[in-house]
Amino acid sequence: MSSQPAPDPEDIAYRGFVMAEIFCAGTANAQGGYYYADKYFVIYNNTDHVLYADSLVIAESDFMTTMKQDYKPNIMNTDMAVAAMYMIPGSGRDVPVQPGGKLLIVDNALNHTVANPNSWDMTTADYEWYDESTNPQFTDVDNPKVPNLEKIYCSTLTLWSPHTQGFKSYALARMHTDKKTFLVDYIYDYTYHLTGQTGEADMTGTSYRLPNSWILDAVNMSTKAGFQWIVTSPALDRGFTYNSEFNWDDSRFGKSVRRKVVVMDGSRAILADTNNSTEDFEPRVKADPFHVFGMKK
Repeated sequence: MSSQPAPDPEDIAYRGFVMAEIFCAGTANAQGGYYYADKYFVIYNNTDHVLYADSLVIAESDFMTTMKQDYKPNIMNTDMAVAAMYMIPGSGRDVPVQPGGKLLIVDNALNHTVANPNSWDMTTADYEWYDESTNPQFTDVDNPKVPNLEKIYCSTLTLWSPHTQGFKSYALARMHTDKKTFLVDYIYDYTYHLTGQTGEADMTGTSYRLPNSWILDAVNMSTKAGFQWIVTSPALDRGFTYNSEFNWDDSRFGKSVRRKVVVMDGSRAILADTNNSTEDFEPRVKADPFHVFGMKK
């Protein structure tokens, strides 16, 4: 059953973290094939003071913005249904982020240019996410020099890879409980009626609910042509952004969504954050995990 936890006064110390760039498309190699190991998120301190990123969670939605269903119970006013959650470890003040500073969080902290000249050297990333796969044909790579995120939950039994076409949405949240408690107390069982070309059926699903009160930032993504609905409360995000014009758009490779710069405070960029991803983000920009935010000339 959905319920909002009591407000936590410590949450105010996390306000101002935003997802500044999301790269989920992957790149194309020299042969035009799909290279997926270089996906990344950039977390940005959008304030004028130091923030601490300990216990920040990156979450991917369970539901897709390109496929609207009548999920019951409908919990969107209080919770976000999530299929993946990975957390920055720390005891409270282990991960300081300076004003205008950022964290680069990558799938694999490798020099991807060795395998794909169209990619980047990500060995200097701040964090990577790592999965213990149950399938020996799909195993992850761990760079021991780059710390791993703590895996809270993921629906896949192999490797988590953010949805390449941008069918899903993302949230940046602060974890308020330990992993064991979360996995017991925050299960979300739902039903829906699926109608397709071959017929219809009553369906069930299980994921986890991430309370809206824990969420610091939410970004709905979709394809431009295929958007049907946002999968968060509109109080978190009223719009969507995209890396794909349409389904199976091959031009998405190498393109990300990046938050706009509103104004400069000296050398510090202040990024758009109106809780409307349509307005706050530039869609389909040339991805760059090392992008320096500043006003366009």
